[in-house]
Amino acid sequence: MANIKVGELRNLQKEFVEDIETINFHGLEIEVKQYLPIEKKLELAYTIYNSCVNTDNGLLVVSENSMDIMKTYFITQYYTNLTLPKDYFEGADLLISTGLYDVIKENIKNEISRLEDIIANIKIQELVKYEQENRLMYIVKEALSKLVDKIPTADEAKKFVEDASKEIEDFDPDKMKFVKDFLIANSGGKVDGFQDK
Repeated sequence: MANIKVGELRNLQKEFVEDIETINFHGLEIEVKQYLPIEKKLELAYTIYNSCVNTDNGLLVVSENSMDIMKTYFITQYYTNLTLPKDYFEGADLLISTGLYDVIKENIKNEISRLEDIIANIKIQELVKYEQENRLMYIVKEALSKLVDKIPTADEAKKFVEDASKEIEDFDPDKMKFVKDFLIANSGGKVDGFQDK
């Protein structure tokens, strides 16, 4: 079996995939890309998703109304040569009220279908990530709660400080010198009073 080379696939793509189709819409010559590379599709899908997700108050909420508006706006922006207003709502209103978006959508049905699949996968992925992060936060909160339970009360802390103060008052500095000298001698150093064997 002979291997088909990458160049042959690229030539096949050029033969079958039309780059741009020009649509005449009431005197406007609108260029519509027939295929957007996967990398650009992913960028577009994340742009749409991120513009309509809300994580306020610790909840993950995707506004489906915003999703429809953003799809209309950004699909047109990525696939056509149209210049849209900066206001997403105004842009979507212009596209929908004139019927222009329906014409664009009809022209790239397969592309929009793939894009919607990618957005659906992003929603699932982000939901799973959100749930895992919240589980982790729950685990951390539980561990902190157990740690807080082990922290001494004010009375226990006061008693500890009193006991430690008494130990410090009764502290004999000569005992520390003996321990220090012992440690030095034990590690091979020479100290008066200790001999290396």
